[in-house]
Amino acid sequence: VLLRESLEDADRTAALVTPDRDLARRVAMELRRWDISIDDSAGVPLSSTLSGSFVLLTVEMVCSGLTPIALLSALKHPFSCGGLQKSDFREIVRQLDLMILRGPPPAPGFDGLQEAIKVAGDNFQEMFDLFALMEVKATPLINALSTENPSIGQLITAHIEFVEWLASDAD
Repeated sequence: VLLRESLEDADRTAALVTPDRDLARRVAMELRRWDISIDDSAGVPLSSTLSGSFVLLTVEMVCSGLTPIALLSALKHPFSCGGLQKSDFREIVRQLDLMILRGPPPAPGFDGLQEAIKVAGDNFQEMFDLFALMEVKATPLINALSTENPSIGQLITAHIEFVEWLASDAD
């Protein structure tokens, strides 16, 4: 309210200085109710950006052992292409969701997912091939995460390589 009132007097200025990011966001939302837009000099948290969320979703997918929710969250992200045409990739993910992941979840990891795809039939060879390649691309990250004391450089390098591959398209 004090910030809003300060705008009524042309000679006054006001600023909110706080280390509490949640408080700053709540104040900004309250000011928007009065059509007051403020500059938040702290910017947007990386995890709230498309790029940041993609990076987080990919590591959650791998760390979870490809649980259906984590897997689909990463694969349905706008950046995911898996080295294919975006439309082809989206169709594979849609089929994965409808035909493989609805019902009892597959066993954890790439082996469990590939076994579930095999059991589903021969119509899913392209999906099987995609996840076989994804396993190859994710193996350095999986190995780095399973190492007892991995270096931060090793983790970051493996994660970036996997994220870049998953975001690449056929163009």
